[in-house]
Order: sequence, then structure tokens, then C-alpha cells
Amino acid sequence: MYEKTIFAPMKKLCRLAAAALFLCLSVSCHKKQLQEKPDHLVPYHKLVDMVAYSYIIESDALLMPDRSDSAKQFNSATLYESLFDKYDVTKEQYATSVEFYLKDEDQANKLNQDVMIKLEELRVEYLENEERSIP
Repeated sequence: MYEKTIFAPMKKLCRLAAAALFLCLSVSCHKKQLQEKPDHLVPYHKLVDMVAYSYIIESDALLMPDRSDSAKQFNSATLYESLFDKYDVTKEQYATSVEFYLKDEDQANKLNQDVMIKLEELRVEYLENEERSIP
């Protein structure tokens, strides 16, 4: 019951994000293109983690309706800065790497699937920690 109450909005948001990503991918990936790897490409496994955490950052802003827009933007900017510091990646490297992986339909679908798997792992980990902390 506790899980349904807290994670229902997050699950819905994750599904919406996945649907939006899939829609973007299906529209922009009609043709496979040979592309050159950008300099300082973020490794795939690291990018999966970063995209998963970016979904969480964005959902934080959406799920806190009592905050002003400027407070949401400041909080998101701070969280993104922490994310980039944690993974030792610049904003430009992140954006370029996401763009690179999304240009190929197969890679884009795989990225989307792997991000959803990572989000589920994080959700399970969170629930396990919550259960341990409840007396």
C-alpha cells in the first residue's frame, strides 16, 4: 500500500517520459546514419545512469507543485550540477552523447530500455531501504 501511494505519480511520470522519448525516437530515427563519435563521448553505461537520474531530477520538479517556477529551476540546476560533478561530465558532453546515441534507432531503443531498467532498480533499492528504516 505504501508503495502504491508514493510511487504511483513517479511510475506515471516515468511512463510518460518513456512514451515521450519513444515518440521522439520514432520521429527522428527514420534512417540509420553512419555517424562519427564525438570527442569525449560519455560511455554508454555511464550515460544510462545519468539519463535515469535526469528523469528523477525532472520528476522532482513536476511532483512539487507548491514550489515557484524559479525555485524549481534553481533546484533542477543544482541537482544537474551535482549529477555532472558526480560523473565528471560536462553539460556539453552529456548533451552531445545523448544526441549521438539517439541518432541511431536501435541504440535509442536500447538506451530507453536500459534507462527504464535502471529506474526500476533504483525504485526497488529505495523501497528496500525504506523497509529497513521502518521500525
